[in-house]
Amino acid sequence: TYNPIKQEVITQKKHSVRDNDIEKIRFVFIDIDPKRKEGSATDSEKKKAENVMEQVEHYLKEKRIESFVKVDSGNGYHIFLPINEQPNNHETILTIQNFLQLLHRRFGVEDEVDIDTSVYNPSRLCK
Repeated sequence: TYNPIKQEVITQKKHSVRDNDIEKIRFVFIDIDPKRKEGSATDSEKKKAENVMEQVEHYLKEKRIESFVKVDSGNGYHIFLPINEQPNNHETILTIQNFLQLLHRRFGVEDEVDIDTSVYNPSRLCK
């Protein structure tokens, strides 16, 4: 996970990391992928995802959000958006969920590119 884990969980190592094991929220994870039936994305599908990623990047910069990390995920793109450290609570999670839904509605391309709205949970793993 890209958010810090509570120290007591790290020392116990009794289970995989759960949402309530996360100490603070430091990043918002944005996952942009072409919609495809199966297998790897074609060059054309990946280019469509790249175009959406660039639109999201432009939107963030318009909002004066300049510091983020873009990553090629293989089939699409990830954006890691550092935020001022927030508590791991319902309000923070709901805010992130609403933000992802806004991006999905504004920039997702029906039947072509998806901005995943399910990646709001604090213990989210990504690869």
